Amino acid sequence: MAAALVVLVSVGVAGLFVYAWSGVQAGIAERHTAALDAVFEDLDRELAERVAREQARSFLEYRFLYVPLDNANPAIVRSPLSRTPEDPAIRGYFSLDPDDVFRTPSTPRGNEVEYVNRNGWIPGSPNEDLERLVRALPAAAGPGSTEVVPTRALRDPTTANPAVQVINTKQYNFGTFENEANRFEPGPDAQTDVTVQVRPFVGFRRGSDLVVLREVLAQGKVYRQGFVLDLVRLGDDVSAKVLVGRHPEVSLSWTGERPAGRWVREHAFAAPLQDLHVSAGISEVPALVAGSRSGVLALGAAVLAAVLGGSLLLARGVWVELAFAERRSNFVSAVTHELKTPLTTLRMYAEMLRDGMVPEERRAEYLTTLVTESDRLGRLVGNVLTLSQLEQGTSTTTVVVGEAAEVLRAALELVRPHAARAGMALEVDTEPGLPPVRLDRDALIQVVVNLADNAVKFAPAGQTLTFALRRCPSGVELTVRDRGPGVPPEQLGLVFEPFWRGERELVRRTRGTGIGLTLVRGLVRGMGGEVDARNATGGGFEVAVRLTSP
Repeated sequence: MAAALVVLVSVGVAGLFVYAWSGVQAGIAERHTAALDAVFEDLDRELAERVAREQARSFLEYRFLYVPLDNANPAIVRSPLSRTPEDPAIRGYFSLDPDDVFRTPSTPRGNEVEYVNRNGWIPGSPNEDLERLVRALPAAAGPGSTEVVPTRALRDPTTANPAVQVINTKQYNFGTFENEANRFEPGPDAQTDVTVQVRPFVGFRRGSDLVVLREVLAQGKVYRQGFVLDLVRLGDDVSAKVLVGRHPEVSLSWTGERPAGRWVREHAFAAPLQDLHVSAGISEVPALVAGSRSGVLALGAAVLAAVLGGSLLLARGVWVELAFAERRSNFVSAVTHELKTPLTTLRMYAEMLRDGMVPEERRAEYLTTLVTESDRLGRLVGNVLTLSQLEQGTSTTTVVVGEAAEVLRAALELVRPHAARAGMALEVDTEPGLPPVRLDRDALIQVVVNLADNAVKFAPAGQTLTFALRRCPSGVELTVRDRGPGVPPEQLGLVFEPFWRGERELVRRTRGTGIGLTLVRGLVRGMGGEVDARNATGGGFEVAVRLTSP
């Protein structure tokens, strides 16, 4: 009997040692993938600075000659875009005018030709390759148009996209940009104000090129202007600037091939570079491994030496500690990944504002971005605190009897801007005459925001999110449905588990910490309700929240 007990305990301790060794290996993997995250942060910063530099350019520069906005004594100057691009990855700049004529800033046109010849400037040649790339885009992003833009849409901040720049220029500056006859001499209306909208850049990948364009709306016309990136040159240039001297142990792949290294992680960039992906690989770095394995070997020897004296108690304590460490490691890795992008944006924009790199007319746009990213960080921190309270049983839910429809309307005011930035429309369907239910207003708003955020992450842009309130046997049922890919049937039972994401951590592309639906379940149960998830008929993922009537 004693021998059997010894054998049983020995086997248990051996299993524990193997588990501990696996935990050490997992810790080593975490440190190496954290090093890859540092590379992604540097790549994000480098590319974001390039995009911000181009977005900050005046729309007037997209022709050979122009009159700058801040020109106190209006004078014609040569556009910096008429010369060879300073960025080696930019193949060239272009514009599509409302008359559907393709132009490049390097080629003078109309009344510019005589002025250019008189100054002895050497113009460039028409770029047919760029024109073919741009004209091959979808119609919605292709040629210019003369579509009428309602005055209210230009001036009413409640209908305008907050990321759109609204700029006031003078008729003389704008007339020169339009290439009107005789605009090189100020006319009687030269100082008349012209309101112009400049939309953010969007990107369209075409093979090894990325067409990046934006819309300029003025006086009922739409101009489309932008540039074409050579992605091979971009990858080489960015890799050289980020890796050399800073991350020599990391290899990058921009082509979809697996980079060299034991640990590999993929990364996608923010718009307009959302079609650009990179894979980073890293082999074992001695500095990231030192001491880890020797500590476990020493621990294993000590445990085996004391197996007859207290192995069962020790096994239980170590097992609990390792399980907690693994859970904490996964969570910290996910939260760290989520914090990097907004922190990078906040720091870059704040530094640009501090250093005076942002023109006065664009300061509001940069400040809006700072507020948006701060709100995103606030939501993340709030979710983490709420999860902690739910797990510790210290949640302070205050349940009252109220109208679910009124709370849903308030929540959608918070959700709507986030959905609009993701290119998604909201559809609300509320059955009239619903009974009052037991709810906590703040908790229910957080439930709606988390469900909407989950839908935005996994559903493709351009789709519709549907919010519905219906009577059910227990009271009222709130459903939130997206038009995404849904969840594999065998995984539906896991969606409410903490930190479950449906993607492997090392290769995930979708942002998130995996606690959103866990919070939804905890908050709903705190209000005395129930929640479940299903794949909707006709496609998409749907979460149903049932609140009870008194």
